[in-house]
Amino acid sequence: MISRYLRRALRDFAATLDRRMTIRLAVIVLSVLLSSAAISLAPIFLASLIDHTKSPSAAHDLSLLVLFYIAARFAGQILVDLRWLIVNPFLYRLSYRLATLMAARIGTQSNYSVRIADHTESITRRVAIVSKMQTGSMGVAYSVLSGFLPAICDLIVVIAAVSTLAGDVFPHMLVTAIAILLLAVKFMRRRELDRTAVAHNADNDVFAQYGGLISNAKLIHEYDALPFFQQRLRSAIGTSMAAHNRLFLTKSVRGIAITLATAIAYLIVLLVAARRVADGQFGAGEIFLLATFLDRLVQPMSNLSNSVNGFQSGIVAMSSGYDELDSLDREYAPTNPSVLTFSAARRAPTDANEPIACRGDRVHVTGKSGSGKSTFLSRVYAAAQAEHDRHAVLFLQANPEIVDGTVRDNIRLADESISEAAALESLEIWPAHGGRRINLDESARSLSLGERQFIAIVRAALRKPNILIIDEALNSIDVTSEDAVLRYLQTSLPETILFLVSHRPLQSIKPDFSVDFGKTRGAAKLVFT
Repeated sequence: MISRYLRRALRDFAATLDRRMTIRLAVIVLSVLLSSAAISLAPIFLASLIDHTKSPSAAHDLSLLVLFYIAARFAGQILVDLRWLIVNPFLYRLSYRLATLMAARIGTQSNYSVRIADHTESITRRVAIVSKMQTGSMGVAYSVLSGFLPAICDLIVVIAAVSTLAGDVFPHMLVTAIAILLLAVKFMRRRELDRTAVAHNADNDVFAQYGGLISNAKLIHEYDALPFFQQRLRSAIGTSMAAHNRLFLTKSVRGIAITLATAIAYLIVLLVAARRVADGQFGAGEIFLLATFLDRLVQPMSNLSNSVNGFQSGIVAMSSGYDELDSLDREYAPTNPSVLTFSAARRAPTDANEPIACRGDRVHVTGKSGSGKSTFLSRVYAAAQAEHDRHAVLFLQANPEIVDGTVRDNIRLADESISEAAALESLEIWPAHGGRRINLDESARSLSLGERQFIAIVRAALRKPNILIIDEALNSIDVTSEDAVLRYLQTSLPETILFLVSHRPLQSIKPDFSVDFGKTRGAAKLVFT
């Protein structure tokens, strides 16, 4: 499971590092190594101080050892304390960048359906997945920088010190520490990772049901549907709690087993050391140092195992996001509508009776509600996106997409190629035909539905798409304003293929042909003019 996602995770981590972040990472690694080395060396000076107190030593020698101990011990601790300023801001920035990268991938790879918008539950689930990926990335980075690196540094210093001091006791200590590490990494770890993945997915289901409960106020008020949504949420919570309880049980069993193994290991090593003391082979300072470094040896091993566990758990948390991306890739499969093809050339006389949409054509899609117009347009949209750059094919629905922000934000969407002058010029069409003046700085959320439809028309027209599909996206605009908007489209988009669905006759646009859906559902015929 881990290896399946590790390469992708490392690649994404690398993608978030720029030159400045890389320099900060180097500083972090150096500070972590220095702090761990200083703290690990401190007991050596204290052990020397203990041994010197038993012999006539100069006061300045003792003072020097005290100063060395204090300097190493607390300088290292100060560096540890500075990790709040050095390590944590880096970790947060790294995790935010990675989460932004994941959210952007989900946003660009989602299978956009022009017929059915994403349910809020689905959106909330994806937000929860990105949140879990951010938390997972923090766990991965933190386990490496604040767990793995200090543990490795501790091991190097401790092994070097103990191998010279402990003599034949050292192999017992090293074997014990390695055994504890292997136990912590291997014992029931696969089961814990599997149950962690199940618990993460159950968590995502709970968040999705939160979204459904919050977003369906209309159904709750009109249909008294609160018990329905509450029941769904309770069911998801019950499933999540059961999954987490199984996970917590596994963690407890693993923790107890590792603790008992560590206690047995301590007992064995200290019994061996006690024999050396009885034989007069160890002095007071040496036995203190041996006991201290027993902790210093076993603890880095434990830290190392915790770092490995944290790293694995972080990758498991991120795996949901990668699975989501994979599912989005599989979902997107544009279908050919088979009733129309597209041409970048102008309509030729020989095209008069062929189902081909040429550059600059105006196609009127007609038929009663439920006859298949939206299905047809969704297939046209999918096929057009397969043949054109996705930015060159735009689809407008009756309920336009409006983002929080100003009218300017909604028209430009941070596209510097859309000038403010062009946006103002387009907006002047609205008050010229009886509407109120719309300002670029006003909140888009304050607009009426008809005004939102007009803003969406302007946003699309200013981008000069190759194909523009308007599926009843003018139905909340009055007849006079609709006529003006159609004339605006006719003059501003002479090269664009326009698909128009409208229950009212097209006054200002003469269609090149119509796609008429008759009484039989889904049956359409082409009518050329």
